[in-house]
Amino acid sequence: MTNLLLIKGYATHYTPFASCKTDTPAELLRWIAQQTRWCKSFYREFLVNVRSFHKQPLWLAAQLVFQTIFPFFILSTLVYFITMSVDIYCIIITMIILMGFIRGLIGVLRTGKLVFFYYTFYVIFYVLYLVPCKLFAFLTVWNN
Repeated sequence: MTNLLLIKGYATHYTPFASCKTDTPAELLRWIAQQTRWCKSFYREFLVNVRSFHKQPLWLAAQLVFQTIFPFFILSTLVYFITMSVDIYCIIITMIILMGFIRGLIGVLRTGKLVFFYYTFYVIFYVLYLVPCKLFAFLTVWNN
């Protein structure tokens, strides 16, 4: 909705007081279905977002592009490294977990909440579940 307003020439403003409620699935298959729906929406909305890039902060436009291509970068990296040795895979997995740990550490240091250490394991969920969801969503984006 924000991007449609920007395209029409209206201004928007950030508010930290906005809130949204959503159903949080407790079962893995329901969560995968939810993420696939959300990914399809994201890809469809990206086409709208592109038309308002010139009215958005550069950081927001860069983040949208990053969020769009990152899963495909991860997938192509995994496909490329499938031909490599087990040692390379161990190094890659260690680096991925380390990056998640560092991200979690930054969250803990900024907020004091230990829950941010879950980022360490989020990377594993991202690669095993979200990358396939995003790929499937991209391939079936117009299939409701």
